Amino acid sequence: MTTNQIPRPYNRWLKHIPLALRYLLILSTITGISFLFPRDITFKYAFEKGKSWNYEDLIAPFDFPILKTQGELEVEIASLEAEFPPCYVQNPDISNRQLREFDQLFSTQLTRWQGEGQFDDVARNPDVYASYGRQFLARIFDRGVVAVEKSHQNKGKDFVVQVFKGNKKQNQTLEYLYSASDAKEEIIDSLPFSSLAEPEFLLPILEFLIVENVFYDDTLTTRLKEQLLSGVTTSRGMVSKGEPIVYRGSPVSEEVYQKLVSFRAQYKIQVTEGNSLWGVFAGYLLLGTLVIGVFTVYLQKDASQIFHQFKSLLFVFSLLILFSYLSYL
Repeated sequence: MTTNQIPRPYNRWLKHIPLALRYLLILSTITGISFLFPRDITFKYAFEKGKSWNYEDLIAPFDFPILKTQGELEVEIASLEAEFPPCYVQNPDISNRQLREFDQLFSTQLTRWQGEGQFDDVARNPDVYASYGRQFLARIFDRGVVAVEKSHQNKGKDFVVQVFKGNKKQNQTLEYLYSASDAKEEIIDSLPFSSLAEPEFLLPILEFLIVENVFYDDTLTTRLKEQLLSGVTTSRGMVSKGEPIVYRGSPVSEEVYQKLVSFRAQYKIQVTEGNSLWGVFAGYLLLGTLVIGVFTVYLQKDASQIFHQFKSLLFVFSLLILFSYLSYL
């Protein structure tokens, strides 16, 4: 079948194929060149501590924080960790249990001694002795009988800890808290000076009931320490927009160096990471469309022979892509 024998609708469609190929070539060229544009905007300044600044005066284009050095951060974190008081928790269930046991022991001992005709004053005033014993024991447990963590035992009496009593927290020295032996000594030393006629009746009961009720909590210590360290700021001071960072020819001192490091970090955030990959590609696609579009119009108007010969057009646009690729490398 000759060309003249092809039905007219198909004949018109075949005539448009070369034109469609030309525009497909142009579109492919624009897309290909757009992918070859750089994806990031590099920091154009190179600098070293102690060397001169060989560029133009650098003025801050935006506000940015001055970052602390790694050494400063390490010193600050180490100081906070060393000064952080470990956490001890007072267990109220223990004191409540011991006070209940006091009532039972007091009653048992009173019955036994009554049968032997001893402690007549206690027998006449059992409520007075029982009340005094409960209050004395409650005061000791309220102050706290501590089980000192092994790693804290050589810290000395002035070592500060955080003591949690329910929702309340107090910083206390280990000297303020009782050890079990300290609490028993307190009982032995204090009972003789009480207003009771026969305080020795309470001595064995109170000594027996002394147990630790304040314990180290490693989980709470770790959690609160992490919260404290998470609040450590990575910056010290600010550089305001329009403020000079460094002047041409001036030495890059320690302070200037840290400002430049901080500026570079913020520049990357604001300029490089502030633009999404597709946003950058869309911008380059628009730019490529404008440039290639103007070039295509030129070919149509002033170099129509090249534009209408597909092989010539393919060669020209292939050169454009090749040069763009070489520039990309």
